[in-house]
Amino acid sequence: MYWKNGKRIIQALLVSLGAALFAVQAAFPSGVREGEEESVRTVTLRWFVADPEYSRTWDPKEHVSDAKILEKTGVRLEIQSGGLAELDALIATDSLPDLITMDAGAKERRVLEDSGSVAELEPLFEEYAPDAGIPESMKDWYRNDNGGWYAVASYYYGPERVNEEYGGYLVTHNNNYVRTDLLEQTGVSMAELKTKDGLLRALRAVKGAEYNGREVIPYAGWWTQSIAEQFGMRVEDEDGAFLSPYRQPEWREALLFGNRMYQEGLISADDFTESAHQRHQQVEAGQIFFCSGYANVQNAREVLKSRNPDAAMEYAGQLRGDEGKRPYLSSVPSGGWTVTLVSADTPYMEDVIRFIAYMTSEEGIIDAAPESRAGIYRGLRKSRGKILYEPGIFCGLDRGAEIPEEKRV
Repeated sequence: MYWKNGKRIIQALLVSLGAALFAVQAAFPSGVREGEEESVRTVTLRWFVADPEYSRTWDPKEHVSDAKILEKTGVRLEIQSGGLAELDALIATDSLPDLITMDAGAKERRVLEDSGSVAELEPLFEEYAPDAGIPESMKDWYRNDNGGWYAVASYYYGPERVNEEYGGYLVTHNNNYVRTDLLEQTGVSMAELKTKDGLLRALRAVKGAEYNGREVIPYAGWWTQSIAEQFGMRVEDEDGAFLSPYRQPEWREALLFGNRMYQEGLISADDFTESAHQRHQQVEAGQIFFCSGYANVQNAREVLKSRNPDAAMEYAGQLRGDEGKRPYLSSVPSGGWTVTLVSADTPYMEDVIRFIAYMTSEEGIIDAAPESRAGIYRGLRKSRGKILYEPGIFCGLDRGAEIPEEKRV
């Protein structure tokens, strides 16, 4: 297990302390923290997310997930996001909110744990939510040197469920996606698209085409290792010894294939320098025909479909190399992405623990993290009635599906 790297850089402590503290305090105004709604007690928890790109407004009247959380837990949320500088300001002035989320590898996590500013969770769960389904392996993986467990991780894949008996597995982001509406016009089938020759024919067919007045980009998302893995490259031998990917025949085959596409103008030079945000904009605009890597399409393909229901960018599997080997794909990081900690000074400790217990339950993961599609929301993927992975409490708040107009309060 390892951290999800490269998302954000840890900033220096106490940078722009005054401005940061003012911004954070303004976002968490003082006032009534408990309320009564239809004779049901509710509390409002303050939650700081140390990610300046994250934005989330709590609104049970507009979002299905928020309404579900409020119904099941009695918790409302005041969510504020910012960088690590803002978090440092909260730490330095002893102004922590009830919940704090940050990158799992951020040094602020250990600062909070070692200083006693956040609560040790094990005894609290034993008292308030003894049946919570948080994996024991997560507790051990994030256990502090002092023996305490303080952090609940998102996107954690534990051996309790990733095993043959349970049926869980690690997922990969090394996938390909294609505009199926445009693919139909090329005369190339989805099965043929999984071969190098078939893909080349499809890319050549769309080269120079336009969509909504913009030139179609035949291929985007090149990453040599990903294509080499799709060709069946292994990074260890039968005895478990490391194999350098640069010395494997599939790596050379991938380089030659990528060079061929580049020489034919099927890959743009911009593909090697564009940011993920730029690529998402291209997917949303319908410019990209074939794209490798889930991170390059994500929710952008849903935006595209919302603009044009016929413009579908669908999963296209993996390519096969000359030897026809089965793809050998890297899994996503299994040890967690973000972690959420609980302030030791929260006056709502029982509510916080019960809230976390719900959000990490199977019901919470499925019902509180819907997606919106034609007024119908869907839960996270299940197989044989079992959840195959552990998104954790942060996943359920990534976005909220809108409630259909006729069902709004």
